[in-house]
Formats: sequence, C-alpha cells, structure tokens
Amino acid sequence: MNKLTVLLSFAILLLISCGGGECPMTQALTETTAELKKANDEIAELKAGHSNLLVHTVYFKVNDGISEEDKNSFKSKLKALSAIDEVKELTVGEPAATGDPRLVSNYTFVLQMGFSSEEDLAGYQENPVHLKTKEEVKPLLSAPPVVYDYWLR
Repeated sequence: MNKLTVLLSFAILLLISCGGGECPMTQALTETTAELKKANDEIAELKAGHSNLLVHTVYFKVNDGISEEDKNSFKSKLKALSAIDEVKELTVGEPAATGDPRLVSNYTFVLQMGFSSEEDLAGYQENPVHLKTKEEVKPLLSAPPVVYDYWLR
C-alpha cells in the first residue's frame, strides 16, 4: 500500500471520528493530503522531465599555478551559463577525493548541462553569452576542453 493510500484511509477514519462536523484535525489533514499529492505530482513531473534529456558534459584543465580567485571566477562564469534559455540543467564540479584508483583527476572542472533537443544544444553553442564565456576562460586553459554528449532516456 503506498503512502498516499494510507494517508487517505487515515483521513477517512478521522472524518468519521469527528462526526462529520468541522474538526481542526480534519482540516489540517485535508491540507496535508493536498500538499502531499502536489509534491508527488511535482516529483512525477521532474522524473518525466529527465527522459530524453541531452546531457552535454565538458571537462576543463586549467593552467598549473592558477590562483583560487581565478578558479572561483572560472566556476562562476560556467555557472552563469545557466541563464541561457536552452539550458535545462547545469552543474559545475571538481574531482572528488574518493580514493578510487580509476578516478579521472587530470581535469580541474567538469560542466554538465541538460538540453531538450539537439537543436537546443546547437542554439546554445551559438549563443552570445556562451561565446563570450568561451573567450573569457580560454586563457586559463592548459588544454582544449574535452566534450562527451549523451542522451538520458
């Protein structure tokens, strides 16, 4: 039995116990049930939104000796790309020290973005904000970025 069914069963029992009249607990339970249903609907929408998502992953290797200020600026510039309409999701990360010997740690940052279609990715590639960001971070890179795109289905 799922949580919503249990909650609704409890609500019915509570309504019966209040004698059909207005009971503060009944009102609170009704509101909570509505909020739970809304949250479940939102979760279903989020899950559905992840289907057929084109994930664009970019690995960056910055120059040795780069200052923390420049690293933070680099990350901020990447995060600002989320303002582009075609971008559905965006995360920026650094390698985690997990102790896994297979860890690819020769890149400083990874940018992962989600797009609804190949056309959206193409539009992003030509977006002036993206093009400006590429030019701004280019001097900080020690090698060209590595890209890996895939469909999340």
